[in-house]
Amino acid sequence: MEKVRGLLTEIKNKPAAVPPHTQKIDIAKYTHPLAERLEIVSADLRVLRDKEPPIQTPTAPSLDAELAVVEVKKALQKIEKGVADLGKAERPPQQEQGPKTFAQVASTPKTPIIPAKGPNHTLIVSSINPQHTGDNVIERIKDALDLKATGARVNAVRKARNQKVVLRCAS
Repeated sequence: MEKVRGLLTEIKNKPAAVPPHTQKIDIAKYTHPLAERLEIVSADLRVLRDKEPPIQTPTAPSLDAELAVVEVKKALQKIEKGVADLGKAERPPQQEQGPKTFAQVASTPKTPIIPAKGPNHTLIVSSINPQHTGDNVIERIKDALDLKATGARVNAVRKARNQKVVLRCAS
């Protein structure tokens, strides 16, 4: 026990350790000259950026461009000459007549009416359910037919009476 008391007194008699003193450094005094220099350089850059661009002298076209322009001018002259020759060419005399009479119009043959090529199938579709309308029938047909997969094509859809829908198909 005495040893412990001796150690305690020895510890009490030792001088207390001084905590290390943290030195405060004023960073501003080191960075201030850098900040000033940065401002000067930034101002110079702004002046250079805002300066009007120098006036550029028009560049002369290249040799290829000049040759292309000459070729286009020659082609244009040939076309103009051809158009002038067509204007001077003799035209067959046209029969100058007044408006056609009914007899002249009736004597000309009729142009034949060309029927549509391919088959024209008409389908009448109705619903068993009396509460379905024509719109419901059309929706059910759209759901039931996969037109992209089957390749079927519907040309016209028309609603008829009593929940009936008329479809016209070429395929």
